[in-house]
Amino acid sequence: MTFASRIIVRFLDDTGAQFSGGYNSWQSVDLGTWSQRTESFTVPAGCVSIELRINSDHATGDVYLDDITFRRIVDGVFIADGAITAGKLSSGEVITETAQIKDAIITNAKISDLSAAKINAGTALAGSITVSGTALSDIETRADDPAARINGKSTEILPGKIVISGGTTLADWRKSGDVTKIDGGSISANTVTATQMTTGTITAASGIIANAAVETLKIAGNAVTIPVYAQDNSIKNFANAVDWIDCVSLTINRDGYSTALQFTSQVDGFGSAGMTFRILRSGTEIQAGFNVWCHNLGEQQCIAFSYLDGNTGTGSTAYKVQGRLLGTSPYNGRAFKSYLSAHQFKR
Repeated sequence: MTFASRIIVRFLDDTGAQFSGGYNSWQSVDLGTWSQRTESFTVPAGCVSIELRINSDHATGDVYLDDITFRRIVDGVFIADGAITAGKLSSGEVITETAQIKDAIITNAKISDLSAAKINAGTALAGSITVSGTALSDIETRADDPAARINGKSTEILPGKIVISGGTTLADWRKSGDVTKIDGGSISANTVTATQMTTGTITAASGIIANAAVETLKIAGNAVTIPVYAQDNSIKNFANAVDWIDCVSLTINRDGYSTALQFTSQVDGFGSAGMTFRILRSGTEIQAGFNVWCHNLGEQQCIAFSYLDGNTGTGSTAYKVQGRLLGTSPYNGRAFKSYLSAHQFKR
């Protein structure tokens, strides 16, 4: 005895909206046995996610699914993992994470990082290596007598002083009273101009920063705080108007001020489905009654709401948004791509 099963594939863009068309296929399957189904379809440009549905022509009974796999095919040919082996491989370009080449003949090598440990000792390369057009052997000879080359230019190293550009010395850079000093403690004020500076800590009475890249921001008085956010892309199914289903949650370290919360989510239903959402702080409901309706099968809506929690507690605090069906809703509903952010202000 057989029954008819249908595979439905929906293509979604980065906003969760469905592309027109899609893919579906009917096929007869024997009852009581495992049957393998293989389908091929083309994913449209701009698709970022795929939704798979299985339908049956039987009104009752159980259907079991196992080992659902999506694989890309090349020119209509499916290639299983590990199916290609070769003693020789001819290709214009091969890109891989790692490679072991037994005997390699390389015409033109581009190596981003070469370890000296990989070069065999005793290899004679000095005669063929040049630095800015100078052979490495010549650089070795010049290193034996650096003073002769330095003194041949405008910069001189003499006993007791460094002469820069002829008659200029470091003494010409000294401020009155010999207050210019670099001793690990300080540099004379207004003597440093730089387009870039790398340092562990800078302490200043005031500062102007054009473009700042800051890993950890600490501002006196907590006048500005960095928001905390979380996103849950999984599908949340609402089957009744009793059980609350977790949609998304986050934890923020509060400093005794009001907390601003923002929530958005994509929702749809299997008919005319109404859904309601609520906010919890540390497991306690603080606001409810955020409602949305989807009036047609597969129709997607976006619910978005903001809430200002006036509680001024401190320390690590968990916020959560939950959803369920409205009491009058006759069909199931779903929420996905749920986003929640929380941040505090001090003024």
